Amino acid sequence: MVMLGIDSSDDFISIGLADSKKILISRSSEPETRNKNMIHGFIQNILLESGAKMDDLTGVAIAIGPGSFTGLRVGLATAKGICWPGRLPLVGVSSLLAVAECVQITRGKYFAIKDAKRS
Repeated sequence: MVMLGIDSSDDFISIGLADSKKILISRSSEPETRNKNMIHGFIQNILLESGAKMDDLTGVAIAIGPGSFTGLRVGLATAKGICWPGRLPLVGVSSLLAVAECVQITRGKYFAIKDAKRS
């Protein structure tokens, strides 16, 4: 089971592969790289570097925001294009929930906050 993860909701692109036990590989672009057109090449590089093939994928997880409108559209279209031909499952993940889950606090409340860039 190999899942592809895509996050294009921010100023950078993050792509990763994970199996049921661990993250196999993950890479992020530089924050200054705002060109979302590079997402396909980024995915190809991750697959090459890991030795995986598109046929090995069992699903795709995609960041669904909040975030950059254009970035989200590019990421979602890419994810859907990968899933549709092979009828792979596509799972949307909240960008804020993903950040909050990384904190690993066992008690109390915690909040994930993102700059909306609207002054």
